[in-house]
Amino acid sequence: MELVILERKSHLLTPPRLPCVGSLPTLRLASGCIHGCLDCYAQGSCGRIGSQKVVLAVNFLKKLRDELARRHPRPPAVCFDFASDPFQPVPELLERTYEVLKCLLGEGVGVVFQTKAKIPRQHLELLLAHPALVRAIIGLVTIDRRLLRIFEPRTATPRTRLAQMRQLVAGGVATLARVDPILPGLSDDPDALHGLCAALAEAGVREIAAGMLVLRPGLVRALRNRLARPQIFRRLMQPFSQGHNQRFRAGGPAMRVVPAARRRKFFQWLTAIAGQYGIAVHVCACKNPDLAGQSCRLAGAWSPTEVVERQKELFAP
Repeated sequence: MELVILERKSHLLTPPRLPCVGSLPTLRLASGCIHGCLDCYAQGSCGRIGSQKVVLAVNFLKKLRDELARRHPRPPAVCFDFASDPFQPVPELLERTYEVLKCLLGEGVGVVFQTKAKIPRQHLELLLAHPALVRAIIGLVTIDRRLLRIFEPRTATPRTRLAQMRQLVAGGVATLARVDPILPGLSDDPDALHGLCAALAEAGVREIAAGMLVLRPGLVRALRNRLARPQIFRRLMQPFSQGHNQRFRAGGPAMRVVPAARRRKFFQWLTAIAGQYGIAVHVCACKNPDLAGQSCRLAGAWSPTEVVERQKELFAP
């Protein structure tokens, strides 16, 4: 793994790029990710610079404090950029993540993050000390550890992620599972969905944001080169043969998607199965503008009134 330290002159808090984040400013703690997920939606985007390189900016915390001091009013919450995992096992990044969390939560500013990593105990304790100001999004598309080892080789195990969800939920943190990207032909059958939903329900999760794999330019080549078993590649690609190109709601180049009928059937399956376990499903509208009319509400609701109500509910005697 290569760590690069650069000076960043542009603003740290930037306008949201994804409709599901709402109006919350986005904060990129680092560029790059070492997880090496074969199906990563960020591959090929400007924020993804390689699976073995992480770039950090110098003087980050001072710059963040200065930007917060100049904002009137301050944002109710900040969303960590989804293109890089804030808890990936890079000591320098983990130190920064802790400092930033401590700064924001100490100032009464909420945080929204997404991770597939193991959250260190120190960070978890800090999050649990401010439950009304935290929204956790834990990525988990299957509990099949063998499949995850192939597609997410350096992420936390399903058992670890489920245990973290259980701790966060028990501590009063709003916790959502991101079942995205589901792998067509590999992780989208009803039996797999039953197993996943049962495990999420046991962990206390009551919300899922779901999406299916889309093929960015260059991702097909990367998958062909990195999947050791050709039959897995062929099985994954087959549903796309009858698909079409479609743009994200947030813009950018068109990407290959599986046919709408298959995606609709999958989301109907998932919604029905999840409902049996008391879990609500939000379909990713960014990737499915032809199926979903509303945002999947990944970032949640962050008006001052709603934050106060969460605090009252959590800390009521």
